Amino acid sequence: MTDPAPTLQPEHVDLSQADDPRDVVHRAVACLAGGGVVGLPTGAGYALAASALLPEALRRIGSALATAPTPGGPAPALRICLRSGGELPDWATEAPRSARRLASRAWPGPLVLRLSQGVDAGLAGRLPEGSRSALVGPDGSIALCCPDHPFIEHLTRLLAGPIALACPTGPDGKPVASAPALAALSSPALLVDDGPPYDPAGPTVLAFEADADTGVDAFQVLRPGPYDDRTLRQLSSTIVLFVCTGNTCRSPMAEALFRAMLADRLGCPPEDLESRGWLVLSAGLSAAHGSPAAANAAEVVRALGGSLASHSSRRLTPELVRAADHLVVMTRDHLDSLLHHAPDCAPRARLLDPEGFDIDDPVGLDLATYRATAESIRRHLAPLLDELAP
Repeated sequence: MTDPAPTLQPEHVDLSQADDPRDVVHRAVACLAGGGVVGLPTGAGYALAASALLPEALRRIGSALATAPTPGGPAPALRICLRSGGELPDWATEAPRSARRLASRAWPGPLVLRLSQGVDAGLAGRLPEGSRSALVGPDGSIALCCPDHPFIEHLTRLLAGPIALACPTGPDGKPVASAPALAALSSPALLVDDGPPYDPAGPTVLAFEADADTGVDAFQVLRPGPYDDRTLRQLSSTIVLFVCTGNTCRSPMAEALFRAMLADRLGCPPEDLESRGWLVLSAGLSAAHGSPAAANAAEVVRALGGSLASHSSRRLTPELVRAADHLVVMTRDHLDSLLHHAPDCAPRARLLDPEGFDIDDPVGLDLATYRATAESIRRHLAPLLDELAP
């Protein structure tokens, strides 16, 4: 009797022991470009990677998973690994705005988005037929991800063409949490080890559809992960951010009044705006943290149907600026300062007064001045509301 042919063992590379991690990246690029399969860390478990342009390489992933004893269930769907959230519309040209916001705000990170809107018109439609059939589901959807691991970040930037990932699970249904465990399921040509994943529970996986009743882009959680429902709602919402200096007078009044006006327009209580896809906030360029609204501001807003009872001042941060869909400032000086520190936000930033006049600060002045300021703010909010929520 002849002995069975030996199983080829993958080349196992420990990133922590590598003299130059960049050399490992280049080796992985060469392996993928040559049609090989690479086992690598994603930050939310280990995955098998192949070039999405090479159908044979994708079949090799499928064969490896199909023949391996995979207690976690059937072979998972392949995912396209993107460099950044900005690439999402290239693959799903009609992706809902909520999906685009999630990609912009949560990627890189442990989040997978399954989309079907505009897939045929996107880059998936240009893939070789064998690749397209492997990556696009029977329902016409495609799974997109952008893992938060530096190895994958460098890999995607160096490889010519997209990378496809398969993320197998272990006996507990969770993603494979070590390189040796991945090797036990399959035999990639190159196995890159970087120790335990950052998010061992695996990524959150979402599918998108439009809510027929509200018209709001809705998502379904296909697999729970690090993001809870409220965080997902906030990350996918339209964020309107009002900005002044101290965040105790003008911007809180604008926030509270716009929230009340928007809720009235949508026919819901202000506390339901978040579930309807809206997040209305305010911040100050020089704000102290945690201060209440000025007493006069709270009184005039209450008289106009809003509330500042729970207001707590916050300083404007780069994270808030990046997240906001609409940045509305009170004065020209505010706008100049904002654009000086964050010039990329220019398309999203504007003065509250469309004619370019400042909303003067009423701090320290009498109730009548606050009332006049609030009325002026509300008057300028009306056309903004018509624009954003017609």
